[in-house]
Amino acid sequence: MLHITLLALGVLVAGNAFAVHQAVNNDIGRVCPDGVAAIATCERDNMIKPRTAAAHPVQLAAVDTQDQPRCAADGVCNLAVCSAKQDPDCPKDLPPGAGADPAASTTSISLETVDCTDTQAVDISAVAWNLVDDWANFERTVESATGFNLGNCIRNRFRDNARVICEQQANCNNNGRCVLGRSSPLNKTTRIFGTFFNNIANASAPDRRACYAALLTHEFSHSCDRVFEQPRAEAREAAAFTYWRTRFPGTSGWTRTGTSGTGCGLD
Repeated sequence: MLHITLLALGVLVAGNAFAVHQAVNNDIGRVCPDGVAAIATCERDNMIKPRTAAAHPVQLAAVDTQDQPRCAADGVCNLAVCSAKQDPDCPKDLPPGAGADPAASTTSISLETVDCTDTQAVDISAVAWNLVDDWANFERTVESATGFNLGNCIRNRFRDNARVICEQQANCNNNGRCVLGRSSPLNKTTRIFGTFFNNIANASAPDRRACYAALLTHEFSHSCDRVFEQPRAEAREAAAFTYWRTRFPGTSGWTRTGTSGTGCGLD
């Protein structure tokens, strides 16, 4: 059967002995509302709104919101993981074969998120799924840009053995320097702090996730390296950000190091 190919973001879905990412604190902004439909709406760069006269038009989403069951009636025609026939939210006039073939991808992830909001957890899982699902290209891109082997350990962090804790409060010192993320060598736990979440609070999903890809690649690098090597983690962080922005373009002018609503605030 002929299938219409749609962009799938997947499961929707960066010294001392510790790896510390710092930046100047930013003001708290509006967080994209929680909830499956709201999350899909915030993924505006990967949404298609059918032109229909219906009072409440269904949204066609090239995302996986991780709702269970994934093809249930939730207001989103989830063409990333469901066929149009499977999902009751999909318009009946879509072409035959529209949507995903459930057997087309065998990629799965099981990294753990702790104390994260729904939006944070879905963003983290979406980033992990997309990187694991496209690992050969991601690995080639990062290694070409940095000259360092990425290795299986970082892949395993994204895939199934990382524990990501969302610390909603900022972690700042007396000089106003705020930690964005922290991990330590050979430890599977990574913490993300409130300043990072504040930096990306008003960003669209593609922009937020470019920041998560960069930060998590940075922190997982530290957790996998036996020796603390800040330059290697920084280089991988920058390459991961570029990879994500190339694959999922977001807002023009959004940068890895920008602050005050212009970027991730990473340095």
